[in-house]
This record gives sequence, structure tokens and C-alpha cells, in this order.
Amino acid sequence: MFSVWLHEPTNHRSWIRLMFEFSSGGRRVSPDQFFKEFQERAVEQATQDLEERVHGTAASIIDPETGKHPTGEPSRHMTAT
Repeated sequence: MFSVWLHEPTNHRSWIRLMFEFSSGGRRVSPDQFFKEFQERAVEQATQDLEERVHGTAASIIDPETGKHPTGEPSRHMTAT
């Protein structure tokens, strides 16, 4: 979670102050830790999405001779080089 707190100036010469608070899992963390965990979660999610996409694509491959999914054994028409 990323929170921004706005402190109003108390007089006309004061600047507006912003306070940033970073939390992960309900506990405060440093900005570096927050962005590190954010990056790790993003990479993990991207990897999972890619695995699902590749699995779905591979599962759709069929042997044109038999109409079945490959079993890992070469079919008759495949030869080793």
C-alpha cells in the first residue's frame, strides 16, 4: 500500500509537506523494500501468466496422423537426425 499524507500550511509562508508511507502486509517498510517487493510480485505474476499461456498452447498441439496429443514418443513420420 502506498499512502500520501498532505499537511496543510499553517500560515501563508509555509510550504505544503507531503509524507509518503509505504506498507506491505500491514507493516511499514522502507521505500526500497516496498519497490523490491512490488517488483518481485510483478515478476512472479508475469512468470505465472507466461506459464499458463505456454501450457495452454502446448496442450492444443495434436499429432495430425492420430489426432491425439503427443506422448513424448516420436511418431512414425518423425525421424532422428
